[in-house]
This record gives sequence, C-alpha cells and structure tokens, in this order.
Amino acid sequence: MHVFTNYYEWHSAITDRCGIVLSRAYCDKRYSALSDPEIPSTRRFKETYGEEYLDQVKAWFAQAQKEAAE
Repeated sequence: MHVFTNYYEWHSAITDRCGIVLSRAYCDKRYSALSDPEIPSTRRFKETYGEEYLDQVKAWFAQAQKEAAE
C-alpha cells in the first residue's frame, strides 16, 4: 500500500494540504530520519509501507532538497 504514486502528488500534499515548506534544512532532517532504522517512526514506516516505498519517499525528499537549493 502506497499513499502517493509520484513526486507531484507527494509534493502537493506536503506543501499545499499540510502547509509545510520543503526547505533544504527540512528535507535534510527528514531524509536523515528516514535513513536511520533505529528511529521508531522509521521502523514503523518501513513495516507499514515497505522498504521500497521508504526508499521512494527518501528519493522524493532528496529531489525536493535539490529543488530548494536551486
């Protein structure tokens, strides 16, 4: 089960619906957290959505971080 199927759905949900600014610092913090398997929320995310989707979300944060730097 995946919540978002592409970057644009994911980005829109975070920025438009949630009102979160995807700044470089925010993306870096979230990417780091999602990369740490010792964090309970990261473990739950992986258990719920699977490693493939976790990797996809990390890639989306990396893409948003790159866009924020431009």
